[in-house]
Amino acid sequence: MSKVVTGIDKSGSFRVYVTITTDMVEEARKIHNTTPLATAGLGRVLTGAGLMGILLKNEDEKLTVQFKGDGPAQQILACANGAGDVKGYVVNPEVNLPLTSKGKLDVGGSLGIGTLTVIKDLGLKEPYMGQIDLVSGEIAEDLTAYYYISEQQNTSFALGVKIARDYTVEAAGGMFIQMLPNPDEKAIESLEQMIGEMKPLTAVIEKVKEENPVLSELGLCEKLLDEIFKDMPEAYAVSKLSDTEIRWNCDCSRERIERALMTVGVSEMKKIIEEDGQAELTCSFCTEKYKFNKEELEKLKPQYEDLREKTDADSTLVNYVKASRPASKFSKMLADDEKGTRLNELKGIIKNTEIFKKYADMSVQDIRLSQQNFNGKIQLQEDSISVFKEISEKVNPSVKEEAPLQQKTEVKVTEKVQEEQVIGGPQ
Repeated sequence: MSKVVTGIDKSGSFRVYVTITTDMVEEARKIHNTTPLATAGLGRVLTGAGLMGILLKNEDEKLTVQFKGDGPAQQILACANGAGDVKGYVVNPEVNLPLTSKGKLDVGGSLGIGTLTVIKDLGLKEPYMGQIDLVSGEIAEDLTAYYYISEQQNTSFALGVKIARDYTVEAAGGMFIQMLPNPDEKAIESLEQMIGEMKPLTAVIEKVKEENPVLSELGLCEKLLDEIFKDMPEAYAVSKLSDTEIRWNCDCSRERIERALMTVGVSEMKKIIEEDGQAELTCSFCTEKYKFNKEELEKLKPQYEDLREKTDADSTLVNYVKASRPASKFSKMLADDEKGTRLNELKGIIKNTEIFKKYADMSVQDIRLSQQNFNGKIQLQEDSISVFKEISEKVNPSVKEEAPLQQKTEVKVTEKVQEEQVIGGPQ
C-alpha cells in the first residue's frame, strides 16, 4: 500500500501529487519475475497510472495506460481505478539491454518507436481514448506530452525506480504536477527552475527515508512533498491538501476466467474436453493460474451453447478481440486469412457484436485496442480493414481519438525526466 499526498501552492496556480511506491513496484517485480530493465519500465508505468487514477472522480471509474512499441519490451500496460487499485504487466518481462551512454537503464530503448494510448471508462455511454506517438519512451516525458496534446493541460511528471544490486526495488515513487486555471506566470517560472534543479526523485526519496527512519509511510510522503518544494518562493509555497492511497490489486476471478473460457469456440471447447480433459488459464496481470478439470468444462458447455443460441453466431469476433491482447495475434490471424474464411465469418456476425460484448465480457476497451493493433504496422487486406472498422463503429461509434504526435511539442512546465537509475549506483 502506497500513500499519496496532494498539495497546492498558496497562489492556487498548481496542484501536486507525490507518492512513494517502493513496496508496490517490488510486489509487481516478484509477481512477474522481471529483469531490472523491465522492473524500471513497469514500475514507472504503474506509478504514473496510479497517480492518474487519483484524478478520477468515482471509485468505479477506470483508466488503462498502454505503452506499445517495436522494441524488445513490446508493451507495458497498467490499469487503475478511482479506488486506488493498480495492476499491470510487461509483455516481455525478461527484456535486457546495455545501459545507456549515461549508465542508465534504457527504458526508452526497450519500448522503441511506438504509441501511448490512454483509455478512460468514466461510466458514460462510451469511453474516452487519447493516443500520441511516444516522445522518448522514458514514460514520464510521454505522460507529460499526452496531457498537453490530448487533454490540453500543462503538467509535469517525475517517475523513478532504483534497482538494488540484488535486483530488488530499492526506491520508487512519482510526482505529478498539474497546472490550475489562470496560473500566475511567476509560479510557472518558479516551477520550471525547481524542476530543472531537482535531483533524481529516487535520490530525494532515499534522503527523506535516511533522515526520518521512524516515520510512517504517510509521514514520509509529507516530508517528500516538503523536501521537493522547500526552495519555492513564499508566494508559491506548497501545503498539504489531502492524502489517499494506491495499491497493487488484481481483480481477476474464477467467474471472469470462466466467461473468457466460454469464448474459445464450440470446436475448440470440444477438442479441449475430448483430447486434454482439462484447461489452464493464466491472468496476465497477477499470473494467477485457474485450472478446470473435465467435469468443470462439461458444466461450462451448456452455458456456452446457451450463449451461441442467444447470439445465433460463432464466437469468432470475440476470439479475434481477445487474441489481440498479445499484441500481434489479431492482425496475424486476418493477415493469414488467404481464403477469406474468417473474413466471411466476421461479415456474418457484425449485427451480433453488441450481444457478444454483453455475454462474453468483451469490453469496448478490448475492441478499440484491437482496432489500434489491426491498423498497425502489419500490412493487411483492405477488405479486412474495412470490415473490422465497420464492426468497431457499430460497437463504439463515438470514441474520441487524438491525432498522433507529429513532433515534440513545447510544454510550458518543463518536463525534466528523473527516472533512469544505475543499478545500485549513485543518483
